[in-house]
Order: sequence, then C-alpha cells, then structure tokens
Amino acid sequence: MQGMLIAFKVFDHLTSKKAVNFFRGLYGYKDYSNNGKYTYSRKGLLDDIPHVKLIRGLIIMDKKDSNKIIDFMNKSKVEFYVRTVVLTKEDQKMLLE
Repeated sequence: MQGMLIAFKVFDHLTSKKAVNFFRGLYGYKDYSNNGKYTYSRKGLLDDIPHVKLIRGLIIMDKKDSNKIIDFMNKSKVEFYVRTVVLTKEDQKMLLE
C-alpha cells in the first residue's frame, strides 16, 4: 500500500502569529473560556483524516487524502515536501484505526 509523506517547515517563512494559526488549522486546539471553566475542542484539518504524525512537521497519510493537506499548505504559504512512500504494516494499522 502506498502513502504520502509530507514534511513541512513553518518558522522560517511565517510570523509567530501566522504559525500558530497554521498549526491550529492543521491539528486543532482546545479553547478555554471563563477562566478555564469551560473547554471547547476546536477541530483541525487532520482530525477527519487518518494520519501518522512521526515528529513535528512530518506526517504520513493515505495517498487519497493528501490533496486536502497540500492545498492547505499552499494557502498557508508554508515550505513543504511531498514524497510517495511504501507503508509498513505498522503504518497501515495506524491509518486504519
């Protein structure tokens, strides 16, 4: 089974505010209100896409879902690299969960 490896670098190209907004849009975040009394989980793009986050800035996903991420990275003006990889059995198992 083939997958896509997407590596990206943010901090050389974006201000810190734009980098935070990029990561929030990609991974989602928890929002707190009323001095932490209420918690809201804000979804990111990867919440609906099966993926494996190896390290910060390195994601493996199924080939069919990669276009959504590539479009998001292009809109955010982030430096990124995409490679086709052969998924290991561990990666396939994680993507199916």
